[in-house]
Amino acid sequence: MNLNDRIKKERNRVAIDVEQLVKENEADSKNLKELQEDYRKAIFNSNEGEMDKINSQIQEVSVRITRRKIKINELSKNNPIIQKMIMEEITLWVNEISILEKQAADKFKELEPIRKKLLKELIELDKMKHRVNNLRSVTGSYLNQLNDTNKKKIMYDEYASNKVLDSILSLLIERGDVFKVR
Repeated sequence: MNLNDRIKKERNRVAIDVEQLVKENEADSKNLKELQEDYRKAIFNSNEGEMDKINSQIQEVSVRITRRKIKINELSKNNPIIQKMIMEEITLWVNEISILEKQAADKFKELEPIRKKLLKELIELDKMKHRVNNLRSVTGSYLNQLNDTNKKKIMYDEYASNKVLDSILSLLIERGDVFKVR
C-alpha cells in the first residue's frame, strides 16, 4: 500500500473519533451558553454561592472544549501516526537519494576519462571534417572544368555526404538518445 493510501486509511480511521469529539464539543458549547446565561442571572440576583458554582462549571466545560479542540486538531492535522508514516517514507527516500548520488559520482569518475578522450578525438575529427569540406569545395570548383569522360574516370560523387561528419554525428547524442535532465 502506498503512502497516500496509508494516510487516507488512517484519516478514515480517526474520522469517527473526530466526528464524536465535534459532537461532544457542540453539546458542551450549547451547555456553556446555558451556564453563561445562568451566571448572568446569578449576578443579577447577587447570589455569590450560585455564581461561584456556575463559574466553576463554566471553567470545567471550557477546559473540556479546549482539550477536545486540541485533540481534534492533533488527529486531523498533526496525527502522530501519519507524521510517523511520512517520516519513515521520507527517511527511506532520503537514504535512496544518498545512495543514488554516490553511485552517480562513482559512474562520473568512471566516465570522465572516457569523456575527455572522446572530446579530444572529436576535436581531431572536426579538423578532418573541415579539411574534407575544403577539399570538396576545391574539388567541386575544378570538377566542373573536366569533361564527362574524365569525370567518370575519377569516380568522384560531389553529392555524397561527408563521411567524417557522419562519423562525428554517430558519436554525438542524438535526439532519441537524449535524456531529460530537468
